[in-house]
Amino acid sequence: MLSLLSLILQPDDSSIYAKRGELYIKLQEYYNALLDYTHIIRLDNNNTQAYFTRGCLCLDLQDYRAAIYDFTIVIGNSATFIDAYKNRAIAHVAMEDYKSAIKDYTEIINICPNNVECLLNRANAYNALKNYDEAIADCTLAIGKRSEFSDAFYTRGCIKYS
Repeated sequence: MLSLLSLILQPDDSSIYAKRGELYIKLQEYYNALLDYTHIIRLDNNNTQAYFTRGCLCLDLQDYRAAIYDFTIVIGNSATFIDAYKNRAIAHVAMEDYKSAIKDYTEIINICPNNVECLLNRANAYNALKNYDEAIADCTLAIGKRSEFSDAFYTRGCIKYS
């Protein structure tokens, strides 16, 4: 059982903060979880998982700049951490920074070429920048990789006929 006593007796044990942070997340007390994961990072600034979790919390709390910061650290520590790229791209889109989102989606596609969802997300980012040819090309590529991917057909049609 997690207790205040555990934190008092072992204030430098990051696993105690991680367990409490997980509980806060389950209770949807994201701000309190954010505080615990920030404390974990203070104890160990190389803890990639703590940065990732804190980035997800920042994303949920719509603190997009902080989320981008944390996901950038995760990517610096692990260049193939696809979820960090994906979540950073989501934060960029929320801030309407479509060029940065395109870069992140491109990195994911380079790591995982058959990721049709990222192709479609990149197509939507291109579309937001009015780069219609690139958007249509990504939709077509997604369809070529997964012919039953109806979202890609729909998006391509909307772009072509808008």
